[in-house]
Amino acid sequence: MTLKRLCLITTAAVLLGTSLNAMTVSEAEAALHSNKQSEIFQAYDTFKAAYMDATMEGDTAKKRRALEGIVASGSALHIDVSDYSRKLKTLPAPEPKTVPAPAAAPEPEAETPKVKAPSIKGQNRLEEVEWDSGNLVFHFEKPLSNRDVNFFKLKKSGKHGYRYVLDIHAVLDKSHTLTHRELKRISLTQYKPQTIRLVLESSKALPVRFAKVEKTLTVRAGLSGVTSPKHVPVASPGQARNKERVIVIDPGHGGKDGGAVGHNRYKEKEIVLSLAAKTASRLRERGYTVYMTRSNDKFIKLRNRTGYANKKKADLFISLHANAVPKSKARKAYGIETYFLSPSRSKRATNAAALENKAEVEDMDFYGKSTFLNVLNSEKIVASHKLAIDLQSSVLSSLRARYKEVKDAGVREGPFWVLVGAQMPAVLVEIGFITHPKEAVRIHSNTYQDYFARGLAEGVERYFAKNR
Repeated sequence: MTLKRLCLITTAAVLLGTSLNAMTVSEAEAALHSNKQSEIFQAYDTFKAAYMDATMEGDTAKKRRALEGIVASGSALHIDVSDYSRKLKTLPAPEPKTVPAPAAAPEPEAETPKVKAPSIKGQNRLEEVEWDSGNLVFHFEKPLSNRDVNFFKLKKSGKHGYRYVLDIHAVLDKSHTLTHRELKRISLTQYKPQTIRLVLESSKALPVRFAKVEKTLTVRAGLSGVTSPKHVPVASPGQARNKERVIVIDPGHGGKDGGAVGHNRYKEKEIVLSLAAKTASRLRERGYTVYMTRSNDKFIKLRNRTGYANKKKADLFISLHANAVPKSKARKAYGIETYFLSPSRSKRATNAAALENKAEVEDMDFYGKSTFLNVLNSEKIVASHKLAIDLQSSVLSSLRARYKEVKDAGVREGPFWVLVGAQMPAVLVEIGFITHPKEAVRIHSNTYQDYFARGLAEGVERYFAKNR
């Protein structure tokens, strides 16, 4: 083995943070059928190492096998593998294998019938209830149909007043305490195994009505916007644990580094600061301890952002940014992306990273190539990737409950220097394209930011629920 080849393989091992012998290519191919995301991610790393090895050996057959594995595992993980896919298409077609005829045909064995696993239709789950200007707003995991909601009212005799009942085809996973000074009682219970019942009791008649849009149900009863108290969920064991979890939200850019300037002269640094504050508020409502790297318009070096998170012993680091493209492409480029730190450099990731990294080129010199390699390990990459998936899916779910044409631009891996040095799962969320006429107006809107912040908070909840 040449010294050059040994150095390359050693570098690959450092990048992956694991031994190249941790999983064979055959085991990696078997892992593609696994339900465990960590196993598929390990397979993805194995295929990438095998591809590097095959490239140095000049073995086309091994290279094809590795590339096929990279594309399959990367697609399952929602990683951008378009570059590898293009390389696979450039390889010559494999030569057909010649299979010698058997000496004698064996007796056919009785074929074991394949049993198809039954599909279980999931129940709709109530994710959150909140007061909004005197209206009760319910957020569900799945869209509601007309048949899922049934409303009726009862007039009680004498001084007992009126009772308004709303039955919803869904399930509760936690209890809720709801009160309002203008109502005698509000009850939200699991009335039947698949039916939630909301009861509003009042001493006077109320103009109760409801409206549903996708996954959101709003109940209006002509109540004032002041609640007493505001929605207070009963603490579950999971919520109690939230108090011990620390999250750092990083609004990108700031001060002399304005970030991108887009449609209507909107500034990236201002938009992400506003969204960060809303996200921090949402998370604090859920019991988390939250810090922001900046709460005003000031410049912070890239390395100091993750340094701050490390100092606070954060469990998660979430950096918020807005994407941008040249004016000639402004009307075509839009969508939400979430990145996790990885040495991989697809063209799209490299372009996005270049915009976010350009403020401080000296930070790259500060870390240096060796430091960049050392801070990466497979465990943190896997955890960051899981967090990215949960945030991306939850944000899309929240926004699509209110808005149309919300584009999923994917979960991607990329070399973002603001994430380098983080000692916890860390991601960078590109909240949309500030250069796109429609999307820029949305991300600048307070209402859109509210839904976005709700999605980020829900994504954090999902991540911790799956990775206790």
